[in-house]
Amino acid sequence: RYVGIDLGGTNLKLGLVGTDGRVLMSHASPTEAVGGPQHVLDRMAKATVELCEKAGLRVADIAAVGVGSPGPVDTNRGRVVFAPNMPGWRNIPVSDVLRKKLRRPVRLENDANIAAYGEFRCGAAKKVRDMFLLTLGTGIGGGIVLDGRLFRGVSDTGAELGHVIIQHGGRVCGCGNRGCLEAYASATGVVARYRAESATLGGKTDFTCEEIFVAAAEGNSMAGRIVEETAEYLGVGITSLLHVLNPSMVVL
Repeated sequence: RYVGIDLGGTNLKLGLVGTDGRVLMSHASPTEAVGGPQHVLDRMAKATVELCEKAGLRVADIAAVGVGSPGPVDTNRGRVVFAPNMPGWRNIPVSDVLRKKLRRPVRLENDANIAAYGEFRCGAAKKVRDMFLLTLGTGIGGGIVLDGRLFRGVSDTGAELGHVIIQHGGRVCGCGNRGCLEAYASATGVVARYRAESATLGGKTDFTCEEIFVAAAEGNSMAGRIVEETAEYLGVGITSLLHVLNPSMVVL
């Protein structure tokens, strides 16, 4: 058995997984990213122990731990190079820290790369050889599988599909560039766009992405327009990627 950890800007999600890719048990808890990298790594180790205990296992019974992290990662050294949506996450040795805490082998990979490969091996894209995936959450991640192989690029930073430019000179993204798809169509981008419009009208600005989508479904015209524009931004980004890759499938 293996433990997979999805390190998100908002939540930690863990799965106890068999060799066939089947999830045997899962666990989720807030990331508490504001506490900094060491606090989050402590929470990841604790959550792994709790998941194993919940399944009647010891951590020693686990063959290995896989971690999916947002942002660019150095897979050879097991380090998060930069996670733009989590304070202080620059050059963090995730694999080494967790290996010492858990005494198990630990492998780090970009979270969207893992998601793409998971869908390719066990999910929606298991019948195709070429595909790309977009993860829609606090940010927007991307993963590419070409001819059955995960594409990482020369420095592990390929497939950052959320940072395709869809608006030259547009909104500032968490990565520091302007006009990225993530700045418009991620949960963070949706909230920022809605708050900016609401503020100009003198309205409240304390909204979550979920509340905006609920308001749109209930007929709020401004929320509805924001949601429609978000779908259009996603369409622009996906279409650009289709022209480059010409895959058999796109997974969201």
